[in-house]
Amino acid sequence: MKLTAVVGIFVITAASASIMAGSAATRASATDGSAPATSCATTNACIEGDNTSTGPGVKGTSTKGHGVVGTTKSKGTTSGTSHAGVLGQDLQSGGGNLNFGIEGTSINGTGVEGSSSSANGVVALSSGGSALFAENTGSGDGSQVIGLNNDGTNTSTRNNSSNDFVGRSGVWGHDDSTDGGTLNVGVAGSSTNGIGISASSSNYVALNAIGGGGTGFNDFPVLSVVTGNTGTSFFLIAGCSSPSDNPCTVGSGSRVFLLDNGGNMMIKGLIATGGSCNSGCSGPSHGLSHRVMSYVPTQSTPSIEDFGAAQLVNGRANVALSADFANVVDRKATYLVFITPEGDSRGLYVTDKTAAGFTVRENQDGHSTLDFSYRIVAKPYGVNKPRLPMETVGRKAPPHTR
Repeated sequence: MKLTAVVGIFVITAASASIMAGSAATRASATDGSAPATSCATTNACIEGDNTSTGPGVKGTSTKGHGVVGTTKSKGTTSGTSHAGVLGQDLQSGGGNLNFGIEGTSINGTGVEGSSSSANGVVALSSGGSALFAENTGSGDGSQVIGLNNDGTNTSTRNNSSNDFVGRSGVWGHDDSTDGGTLNVGVAGSSTNGIGISASSSNYVALNAIGGGGTGFNDFPVLSVVTGNTGTSFFLIAGCSSPSDNPCTVGSGSRVFLLDNGGNMMIKGLIATGGSCNSGCSGPSHGLSHRVMSYVPTQSTPSIEDFGAAQLVNGRANVALSADFANVVDRKATYLVFITPEGDSRGLYVTDKTAAGFTVRENQDGHSTLDFSYRIVAKPYGVNKPRLPMETVGRKAPPHTR
């Protein structure tokens, strides 16, 4: 790996070390202004140290100051006039990749530091391996980047996926552990008051999630959403149709979807399902398959329904609510029963409704015997939602911009 760093000191180490004036990037700190002990006016180095053994070519030691200081007064306005305060090179050509262009070590402080008041503090370039590689063999972070007034990190890819059909990432985080644990994450984002992770795309999918697996009780979803609050009324997901509602909140005017932590879903528009049919749905046609869309009915209050069939004998039938249905309805509330006779009669009516069941009788004290079907509409247990509630929308959250 070749590492080129734009720093106050710029080094690319060599198997035969040389200190020489050369190309590459940034400006070192100024010296104290005293006259140099050696000066020259050539394109070669004023001072050069060669070591043909394993020792350093040049070594600088200072008790209280810098061990080595290198400066450049080159203007650096173009690539041809940009030079380094200190240049280190790895010149070996044996094919090994374990040498360093620049290496810094420290017992308690920082191994390498680069700073700039108007340009990049550090620049890393490579035509083969990773331009910048950081590894922590202890318990600390592999890398830590902090931006005081801008992004902590800003990375991108220029891979041309339309030609090579291989997708690359602006940020690629992966968990390479092999112990089988499930607590690590490839990429994590968190925020105290802002957005933990934001995904956007101008012309394609903003967020793509792939995963899921397991069997039985240990099935794992592709996407897991967990509220960070323990209160009684919080919302897990909100969806908006307008880019101006960014982020989308409960009070956003263009909100079309809402899912709360009680499992209640609110949607603006119709709910449709797709299924098979007797004719026209089987098999692909010209590479396309077909299915029939149907719509979910809406209602003014929450309800739960049951269906069944019974027989009227001598003008009377007692129908008990099934135990599983009675277990999920509010037994203190009344319910509706709709009867459909399946034979000739004077008409049927429902009476004596209780929490256990109801009675069906024939009009005018008739004594017919016939089958009938019924539909029961009841109030769900534990649900106390108002009838056709009016909600207020249009409260905007502070805009989130990039």
